[in-house]
Amino acid sequence: MVAGSGAVRVQPTPVAGPRLGLLASANRPTMDAGWLNGIKVAAETACLGDVDVPGGYWWTECVDDPPDGSKAPGSDRPPFFTWIPYQIVEGDGCAPGERNAIADFRARASRALLANESRKLELELWSGRVAHAGGFQLDVGTSIGNNWLANPDTATDLGIVGLAFALGEAVQYLAETTTEQGMIHAQPRVVSAWWSAQLLRREGNVIYENTNDHVVVPGTGYSGLAPDVNNDTPESGAISSGSTSSIYATSMVNVAEDDVVVLGDAADGVDRATNQILVRAERAVLAWWDNCAHGHIEVDLADPCTAATAS
Repeated sequence: MVAGSGAVRVQPTPVAGPRLGLLASANRPTMDAGWLNGIKVAAETACLGDVDVPGGYWWTECVDDPPDGSKAPGSDRPPFFTWIPYQIVEGDGCAPGERNAIADFRARASRALLANESRKLELELWSGRVAHAGGFQLDVGTSIGNNWLANPDTATDLGIVGLAFALGEAVQYLAETTTEQGMIHAQPRVVSAWWSAQLLRREGNVIYENTNDHVVVPGTGYSGLAPDVNNDTPESGAISSGSTSSIYATSMVNVAEDDVVVLGDAADGVDRATNQILVRAERAVLAWWDNCAHGHIEVDLADPCTAATAS
């Protein structure tokens, strides 16, 4: 008997997504049916209010408002930003002789999509790769298009900070830019180091820092790249390495998902290029924030106790 000639096929362990990440951590607002055509969102407040300004401001104003109270109520309201949903896709295929098992391949494609969804959302949120390819990256002048973490036009650079101080700098930035709970986005190795230093806590599948309960996301799809060289050159920032990794602090991120759609069936023809019946699972998704807070910190991993320095 030839070795392996009598082998039978068994089901592998089903793929599964990470327990921690953007999908587990983000807000999930109830969406109107028309969200697939795009959404418009604006922050509730533009900046932090100043309670000591003479004249008794009763609306939220930016810190550089004139002290005589000459601005009209609501004049500091931020613009509406328009965000565009996009598709994420995973595929599989079976040989013509496996038509009877097509349901298994459709299920495999679905599981692969769900397992990789958080990673795909994280990569797009960090890099804007799909938005750039589709031509719907954020235009700051019109406030139309999808923003991304490494956008040099909206990210405030907070300098180079040692690992031990980086979390505190991110928390302080959020304290100075928003009243709401925020998010700190970092590669898993950075979050692991903070966890080892007992700077974080976990509740269910969400990680929090201990000062203001901001959510810390250890995204497996986060590349660690610094802000892009310019708006039109995605993923061109400094590359994460053994000595540095970028983190970003933002307002709370929201996620919306459409139903999973699986295409490809036993009745479909064979793709002659691959001699397979192709199966594809896809879903429309969107991850967004209100653009009220967006800070960047370059984390010095080689010298973890370095205080903040200008980049």
